[in-house]
Amino acid sequence: MKKFCLIFFCCGYLFSQAHYTILSHTQYEECKVVPRIDNSGIYAISSFDVDGSMIYLRHFDEPLVTVVQGKNISLQQADAAASLDITKGFVGRSFGKNQLPPQSALQDKNIHYVKSFLGSNLSLFASDGGELTNSSGETIHVHVESRNNVSLQFELSEMKKVFHLSFPGDLAYADLIGIDAKGNSFVLIERYQSEIPLKVQREIYTLSPDGDIRSCLAVPMIKFCVLVKEFQIDSSGALYHLLAARDGLHLIRWDGLTTYAAGTISYPKEFQYEEHYNTFLTTAEAVPETPKGILTAANRQTALRLGEEYALHTYTCAANNLSPFDVIGPDGDAVRTPSWLVPGINARVAYMWGGFNTLTQYDAGLASGKYAGDINTAGVSAYAVGVDCSGFVSRCWQLTSHYATSMMPDITTQYAAWDELKPGDAIHKVGHVRMFVEKMPNGSLRVVESSGRGWDVSYWSYAPSDLNGVYTPRYYNGMETTYSMNKPELVSASIVTDSTVQLVWKSDTTQVAGYRLYATSDGKQWSQLMSESILKDTSVVLVLKNSFSSYRVSSVLRGSQIIEGPLSNALSVGNFLHTSKILIVDGFERASGAGSWQGPGNVFVTRYGVAIGKNKTSYESIKNSQLTNLQFQLSNYATVFWMLGDESTQDETFSTTEQTLVKQYLESGGHLFVSGSEVGWDLSYKGSASDKEFYGSYLKAAYVSDDAGSYNVNGIGAPIFTKCSFTIGQMYDEDYPDEISSAGGSSLCFQYGNQKGAGVSYRGNFGSSVIPGGVMYLSFPLETTASDSGFENVINCAMEYFDPLSFVEQPFVTVLKDFSLSQNYPNPFNPSTMINYHLPMNSFVSLKVFDLVGREVATLVNENLPVGAHEAKFNASSLSSGMYFYTLQAGNYRAAKKMVLVK
Repeated sequence: MKKFCLIFFCCGYLFSQAHYTILSHTQYEECKVVPRIDNSGIYAISSFDVDGSMIYLRHFDEPLVTVVQGKNISLQQADAAASLDITKGFVGRSFGKNQLPPQSALQDKNIHYVKSFLGSNLSLFASDGGELTNSSGETIHVHVESRNNVSLQFELSEMKKVFHLSFPGDLAYADLIGIDAKGNSFVLIERYQSEIPLKVQREIYTLSPDGDIRSCLAVPMIKFCVLVKEFQIDSSGALYHLLAARDGLHLIRWDGLTTYAAGTISYPKEFQYEEHYNTFLTTAEAVPETPKGILTAANRQTALRLGEEYALHTYTCAANNLSPFDVIGPDGDAVRTPSWLVPGINARVAYMWGGFNTLTQYDAGLASGKYAGDINTAGVSAYAVGVDCSGFVSRCWQLTSHYATSMMPDITTQYAAWDELKPGDAIHKVGHVRMFVEKMPNGSLRVVESSGRGWDVSYWSYAPSDLNGVYTPRYYNGMETTYSMNKPELVSASIVTDSTVQLVWKSDTTQVAGYRLYATSDGKQWSQLMSESILKDTSVVLVLKNSFSSYRVSSVLRGSQIIEGPLSNALSVGNFLHTSKILIVDGFERASGAGSWQGPGNVFVTRYGVAIGKNKTSYESIKNSQLTNLQFQLSNYATVFWMLGDESTQDETFSTTEQTLVKQYLESGGHLFVSGSEVGWDLSYKGSASDKEFYGSYLKAAYVSDDAGSYNVNGIGAPIFTKCSFTIGQMYDEDYPDEISSAGGSSLCFQYGNQKGAGVSYRGNFGSSVIPGGVMYLSFPLETTASDSGFENVINCAMEYFDPLSFVEQPFVTVLKDFSLSQNYPNPFNPSTMINYHLPMNSFVSLKVFDLVGREVATLVNENLPVGAHEAKFNASSLSSGMYFYTLQAGNYRAAKKMVLVK
């Protein structure tokens, strides 16, 4: 082991002593890994962690970990779905010196994990794009505000501060490495030396608890392999650097960086050189025939939507579609399919060398027996389907011919600066191309690409140093030059009359000329329903052409050109006359930078809508922000389906207000379905006493662990559940699905493939109520399964289990069966309408009218009334057209209905 010291002097005084130690130098062969050189990168080791004398090195391509302890090097098996950042298994999970940390999260596409030693416990922050979150809901924001300034905002129980670092106009990227026990922060900074060609210099700044710069360490540009993590710290403030060079892996420890040092600290001369994987990447590619014809025009938003469709696409593979080992096709070409594909349902289109298939062609090819992708680069097989990097971008640009990366300079123009990149543009080199989606807060570039990194179409993020040397920013010559990032949020989709529904959304209305409305009845094919020339407001009442449909909306800006923004999230609504009604609550508020779903927009409510609609049951859907809107009182619905994804402590799975509403609903005989992977972690493991009580007494579950360790799910117990069997973690990566057990009289109804609890069901009383309700709670995100039939089977089970036909209008039917509130007549009306209701006993009655946002506009009745039938007249001559709703409260009975005023 070598040890070197660098000593700095100023004005004749010794003021700092920063020194480094080379902890290990291992050859790749010693680590039992052979670097794989692909067009997109060199893949060998993805990350590392240090535990005393033990060094753990996670392999990129295989679920393996090399353990280095002195001169002893061993290889151990990891879970097949282990995180690429091995640090994820270290915090809050015990393991022996010879035992791997228990990991079972699917590969987090962009997330790495940062350690903070502030406070009494080590805390792990999930970091993506400059947004960092820990399990306690604490946050750190790293924001490159301009080329001159980066801000670091710490919202921690021990530190609530904002730091700023200034630079002379060359700032490109910043990221937090960690926080030591004394509150010193370590920040990685990347600065432009030149833009074309791209040359980046890297530095690590150590900041005091007050934000003063203690030291600056110049980091050499040595990145022979793609690393998810190459830096971390320990509690004492020692910095560890896994330097991946061509001659092997050097683990270097720096001490003394938290002591003030003037000037820049340098690495020893043996590491003062540049070596980047981009220099070694192959430029070989499958070159199609020279395209002919005129270039077609392309649209940026269409490009992004096509990229999303490829990343979300689901399909079925039979055994004859798969070959994890080389097989020679009838044309003599060797074919090998990606190893992550499984027989049955899959998601994400597979990579294929030379592939240029549309989604329709991809599905048809699989149905005809072709292979799902081809990662073998020996030749282009006519017996496989998929897309390679240039084939994917060519499809997103709506090109009718496949342009190889070597051809793309002829149809694109290079920008002068990286800040000019717009959504739908290319990050290009000969040999590989990525489609730009957005710049993240810390300066990293979010892309969607088909690549050998995961052998699929996925979203990834790259720091400028990942692109160093060879990549350039380019735009397609046929692309619209303007763009908009104005994205509305659809907040409610509700029934108005027997044939009409209303959609409401939020939007920045600045310079907005109108909106475009898109619809689908099957969740697969979207079509434009209304244009900006008609749709001017942030709500619309429209005829429901099908019994159920899902919707997304986009904004169009004013200007000389039509500039459409990205699509909103999706909501869904269905109306089957004379049926009970269901509410879908989209509680998946977690931002893409912190959660596992990395794509733009959240479309998963659509799957719930399709499944419920196939049962011919009426339903509405809302974002959880609308739960306090009286229009959507939970008591109006026979069943509530609540989707939480991997929402966790930061965003609150169930807030205090939401818990109160759920308690009242269940105590009134309601039926609640909940799906989410972090509910137990948030409410039971990290929650308050009231959170724990809600989790046990109302969700009827006991939290066991944060890591179930399996992604296969099977129904158990009653026959309605045992027909269910499916795989999760396909539509988007699933982190840690909670393991749960039954509590408070519930029963396990789902379990993971390793027999750990995955779901509970309960029918009976809640709290002190004598009115029976029901709950079904799944400790994983149901929407992550790629299987539509598996998804729909679960929804069918829930609806059969709850039997919602007993609804609604009289939720207290076992006690107050003679109360009733009738639909107003006429409806729609102008300007007057009649409201009838019936009382089974003398009661104090309150009958009120509210507008769409919950403001009271009229009190029609507020007095004691005798038993019998009653009616009230409502005159709305002073009100504007729109939807209103009226509520009746008499004793313990409460009901609400909608009405439409049309002038």
